[in-house]
Amino acid sequence: MTIIPTINFNNRSILQGHLEQALPQVFAEKEVESINNRLVLGTLGGLGYKLFPDFNELPSAFSIRKFKDIGQIQDYLVTTNRYISAATDHAKKFGFEMLSIEDLRNPSERVLRPVVNQEDYVYCSAIGSPEIAGSVRFNRFIDMLEQGYDTLNNQYSELKKLGSGLEN
Repeated sequence: MTIIPTINFNNRSILQGHLEQALPQVFAEKEVESINNRLVLGTLGGLGYKLFPDFNELPSAFSIRKFKDIGQIQDYLVTTNRYISAATDHAKKFGFEMLSIEDLRNPSERVLRPVVNQEDYVYCSAIGSPEIAGSVRFNRFIDMLEQGYDTLNNQYSELKKLGSGLEN
């Protein structure tokens, strides 16, 4: 009897290699670049799609000086909430969840974990899983990206446009 070794698919290098092969088969070259800027691999494994890849360009505090500021801030917050809800719902359809990215600035120490409370940072969130156990799960992640790419990008573009009109 031949024993086939079990491959630890939840390995950063294995996931990266599979992404390099899978993305160009599913997406156009320009989209692959955009997706790569939003993908996050956890140091301990896991795979996520960042919801806020340009978080430094988004407002983190608001200032109300004029009456119009109230409406602009409200529009931004409603749009942010709608975007997060849509992304979460989309992820759940494929068996994934909202993740918190710890140590966003240092890829060598990055950890992905489920969002568990209201203290997690909004702009450090992604959809995906802290563990990708095999090729079936990996393929579901690619399917999730393929089916949600346009919608999520359009919603994020709208959010960035609203955010650019707000002063920090």
